[in-house]
Amino acid sequence: MPESTPISFLVLVDGTEVPGALQVYAATVLKEANKIPTAKVTVRDGDPAAQDFEQSSGDLFTIGKEIEIQVGPAPGEEEPIFKGVITEIGLKVRSGIGPVFMVLAKDPAFALTLGEKNRYFYEATDADAIDEIVG
Repeated sequence: MPESTPISFLVLVDGTEVPGALQVYAATVLKEANKIPTAKVTVRDGDPAAQDFEQSSGDLFTIGKEIEIQVGPAPGEEEPIFKGVITEIGLKVRSGIGPVFMVLAKDPAFALTLGEKNRYFYEATDADAIDEIVG
């Protein structure tokens, strides 16, 4: 029977580790060919009876903040597997789990996909055009 080895993972927001008191339920990272890398972090949140949802009303996870997910075989040995920007947040109620706060993040390259952008470089060299596009 194969052995199951527990792993250690960290979630950092703007370089600061998410407090241990927060119950991170799941962290999923998707990296696919020809797609922008994305991550989803699910945190248990709140008490529906008291209508108190600490994470969704707090400012730890806000759109635009940087988020990093690190994974390793043991505490202190984690390495980053995802760095991105929080793009969506939301609260959902899951049967059997209760309310969860969902944080979706995308690689910073997602900004290049927003809106249609066209520009012509008639009198520029290839190097000048690339420098202008990349910034």
